[in-house]
Amino acid sequence: MNYYLTIDLGATKTLVALFDKNGRIIKSTRFPSEHDFNSFSNKLITHLTPLQKYPIANITFAICGLVEHGSPTLLRNLDWNNPPLYNCIKILFNCPVYFLNDADAATYYESKYYSGHVMYLTFSTGLGGGLAIDKTLITESSAFEPGETLVEWKDKTVRWTTIASARALGEAYNSRVSNIHSLRTLHDLSLRLTTGLTPLILKYQPDVIIFGGAVGYILNRFRLLLAYDLRKSIAKSKGIPTKKVRLPHLARAKKPLRSTTFGAFLYGREH
Repeated sequence: MNYYLTIDLGATKTLVALFDKNGRIIKSTRFPSEHDFNSFSNKLITHLTPLQKYPIANITFAICGLVEHGSPTLLRNLDWNNPPLYNCIKILFNCPVYFLNDADAATYYESKYYSGHVMYLTFSTGLGGGLAIDKTLITESSAFEPGETLVEWKDKTVRWTTIASARALGEAYNSRVSNIHSLRTLHDLSLRLTTGLTPLILKYQPDVIIFGGAVGYILNRFRLLLAYDLRKSIAKSKGIPTKKVRLPHLARAKKPLRSTTFGAFLYGREH
């Protein structure tokens, strides 16, 4: 049996997972992502070495940065430019290696459950996302940076990620997002999301918005409140009655905290 190896390189942690062909995780490990590339590469090699005994069909590397022409280029959160990530792999494995943006990998997995225009958003250290049509990533997805959307918040123009990423929310509420339950805090969260979602909905007109990461994990706690705030905001922007606003379906990711890992596996298995 062949196996599929995935590496989810995030801004704060890296998750290595070994899948069988049926999508079952056989082995997994995680370690902190480090800004010093040499230190990171040594840790990665240490975690990958025990997996050499498995027949690996291919390896998919999902990174928190840009991928151009199949190679990693810029990882802003780690201050890396053109990191030689492939070198960490080739000394251990002789198999195809694929590189994907982490949000694209997550979109690749989550969009398989929906038809039409899908927008995937992930709320973690930053705020990323991807775009798909009829279960297929579109070209615009690689350049989609929803967290960079400029929004008005408390009389200031700010980037959406500075008020709505999981990191920003944790700092604002002095709590992990998963621990948010109070109606007052959920209402504030809904307003923070609405400020960025409104222009994105008006621009891309998605049929479905999938929420991943920490916000996706708790979406069911405030989905109705978010729908209410979005209708009001969109109606105001369009100058139409609230009852005439057609909202996209607001969906919780199937695997809100592991969409990237499963997307990397799916990509590897299908290539």
